[in-house]
Amino acid sequence: HRLPRTESVLHRVICPESIYAFHGRQLTRPGVYVDTLKGVNGCDSIVRLNLTPVQEQTDSVQAHIFPGEFVSVGKRKFTSPGNYAITLQSKEGCDSLVLLKLEYYQVFRPTAFSPDGDGRNDFFTVYGGKELVSIQSLQVFDRWGGLVYEGADLTPNDSNSGWDGRNKDKPLSPGLYVYQAILRMDDGKDRRIQGEVTLVR
Repeated sequence: HRLPRTESVLHRVICPESIYAFHGRQLTRPGVYVDTLKGVNGCDSIVRLNLTPVQEQTDSVQAHIFPGEFVSVGKRKFTSPGNYAITLQSKEGCDSLVLLKLEYYQVFRPTAFSPDGDGRNDFFTVYGGKELVSIQSLQVFDRWGGLVYEGADLTPNDSNSGWDGRNKDKPLSPGLYVYQAILRMDDGKDRRIQGEVTLVR
């Protein structure tokens, strides 16, 4: 009279360069492994292990920030431009590598302009790389805080749009003016910038 035999199949993954312990054996390669165990009642129990490899995962990420912002990868925050290699743990418990290239957004704001009609520097606006999607608003104020220009939905890098040095069609005096702009970037977020510009006649 033979006792019944039980069989069970285990499906497990093995990470690159790791060891999987299987009934006293240290396994380092994927494959199918079989072991027979003796039960307390004398029955054999066969365990079949199907060990599958997990490929090492590497992702490349390119991100842009303004000074004072950060990018999170896993539990780490990155605030400075540079190239970073970050090791994370995948859902299988294996290491995966993230290569992060972090740069500042390229946004240029002239410090002076000369609206004299010569076709060069006649308008004050904001310039940037392809990451600058639109100028949501641009406001310019005189030194007493009076609003002298307000524009909305301006096209970036258009040297023929923006503030032309006038207020209600009257040319303004040379001097220092303050501006603030809301920029929409390629990540869909709006950023507020501010600064000073000199009107030269």
